[in-house]
Amino acid sequence: MKAHSKKMILALTVTISLLGLNACGPQSKRISVNDILQGEHQLRKMGQLIGSEEKNKQSLFLVVYNQSESKKTAIFIKFAWKMNDSTYALSSLPIEKVRIKLVKNITAPTVKFKWHNCYLDTDDANLIQKIIDRYSYYALITVNETDWPTDISLPMNH
Repeated sequence: MKAHSKKMILALTVTISLLGLNACGPQSKRISVNDILQGEHQLRKMGQLIGSEEKNKQSLFLVVYNQSESKKTAIFIKFAWKMNDSTYALSSLPIEKVRIKLVKNITAPTVKFKWHNCYLDTDDANLIQKIIDRYSYYALITVNETDWPTDISLPMNH
């Protein structure tokens, strides 16, 4: 019985030591997407960017594996927006995820996001763009009517 108790104590000591060593490592901080995107944010710069959007889809059903890739040219809106900590982030969204609201007499353009909230580790170097890409449904950009003039080009006019 004494040999069994010694083995149990040794196993318990090793387990506690391993758990203690794991706790000594760097712990990443968790942050809510809500903390980053909530509120109305001032816009500083905004422009259009033409790039390519790649999608990779993989599926496995029983023993059949399928992989498909698609690539298309896309228009992105690139913008600098003031975050809640008063720093500016540079982000981009596909034009399909941008909505424009025209308001008379607004002095500074703003952006508001609609998003899905979750918690993320902050040790990601590209955290802000990852949040924009994965968790925002769209961005509502509010501008003065004079900043968004009407420009309609019908196909029959060419």
